[in-house]
Amino acid sequence: MRESALTPIEGVPEFTVVDALAADMSAAEHHELLAQLAPIHGRYFPSYPHVLEELEQQVLTGESPSGERVHAFVVFRDGLPVGEWVMAVDRRAEVVMMLFGAIHREARIDLDRGYLIRLVDALLERCAAAAADEGEDIVAVILESDGPHLARWHELGFFTADADYHEPIHGRHWPEHGEPAFFDRYSACVRPWGRGEQMARSVLAERALSALLVDHYGLPADHPQVLRSRAAAAGA
Repeated sequence: MRESALTPIEGVPEFTVVDALAADMSAAEHHELLAQLAPIHGRYFPSYPHVLEELEQQVLTGESPSGERVHAFVVFRDGLPVGEWVMAVDRRAEVVMMLFGAIHREARIDLDRGYLIRLVDALLERCAAAAADEGEDIVAVILESDGPHLARWHELGFFTADADYHEPIHGRHWPEHGEPAFFDRYSACVRPWGRGEQMARSVLAERALSALLVDHYGLPADHPQVLRSRAAAAGA
């Protein structure tokens, strides 16, 4: 990989980052970066091995299997890969879905508590810039969180859009396994972005939850989980 492909994170000088799916890279560079991302993903997200296959497929075809704009950021410290952040942009809904994010503890233990918001903002700015290059916009960010991490996301400007949210166990591949089964209770958290700051929270919540459940995971719009999440969004 070209060292020039690595860009610094403003406010977190210890980190540099590169998008493994950036359009200006060669196939060899894509594969090298995804090979560096793979053990990080396997360590923190062992239930999602299909994601690595999807990223490799996108390199081969030039398109995400879901039709979204996907960014697979690899975070480096001292020249070594120490984290991943995978984000997918729903163009229709103008929503960024933060699907996976992790940084090795040993790579962040000496950083101040504010490093995470600066890292997340820097990556979101990259997503927003790529959208703007295509004449598109972003109004909200959504993520799924378990209980122990919920307060931290609230500190970073997210609000709980659905406190009884359930993610399909097989992601968008659930049709291959029959009726969708769901993980235990999570929370779906949403953060306004750009002109979304001027929009009602209930509108943003419904928009972001629909992007994640219907557009990304492919659940029918009338599925009980979708309807229940939309009802929750109305009270956000």
